[in-house]
Parts: sequence; C-alpha cells; structure tokens
Amino acid sequence: MKMVREKIICQVCGNLAPIQHLSKNYFRCQHYIAMNPLTHRPMFMYHQQKAEYASKELEKLRSNSSIRSSSIENSSSTIEKSRSSGSISIDLEKVLDQSDQENKSGLGEIRTPDLWLVKPTS
Repeated sequence: MKMVREKIICQVCGNLAPIQHLSKNYFRCQHYIAMNPLTHRPMFMYHQQKAEYASKELEKLRSNSSIRSSSIENSSSTIEKSRSSGSISIDLEKVLDQSDQENKSGLGEIRTPDLWLVKPTS
C-alpha cells in the first residue's frame, strides 16, 4: 500500500481526504471517523475512487507543487544574492525597541542571582 501525502476531493462525499494508492487501478480516500473507546486507536472509513479521477487529481497537485517549489527556489536565490551583495540592513532602533517592549511585558525578563542583590557592608 502506498500512502500518497496529497489530499484530494473525494468523489463519493466531496470532502477533502488523503488518498491511498493500493494497486495499479485501485485508489481510495481515507476518512477519520472517531477514536475507538476500547483500543484508543483511530477508526477510518474508506471511499473507492476511480483510477482516472484519482490520477488526474494527483497530476494536478504535483504540477501545482512543482510550480510552488520553483517559485520558492527563485525567492531563496534572490535572498542569497542580496546577502552576498551586502544590501541587507538591520534597523537597530527597531530591534532595541522590540527588546525594550519584551522586557516591559516580561517576555525577555532577566533574573539576577540573589548574590548580586546583596549590598556590601563597609
């Protein structure tokens, strides 16, 4: 059994579901029903899909994912180019303002050891 990681719209019920490719011409969508109260394992219901429909839908998803991955690769290459050219700038005032806000809200609070709080006696 080959579990395909894509989800397609089920032909039978119209819900979005993960598809399983069990043999050359047998595809099925897997639907979660509930948790079995005795075994505490998930229970599923399956709807058989026509091979033509399932392969067509998977082909659409794969072509869309290849378009998305190529656009991600293009954007990451432009980031690398801008880093190598030194055109990235950091607004230090903005960073310091954010850290001040975190300190005021308690997110970035620095706790000092008790020994530092003791005043020396002379």
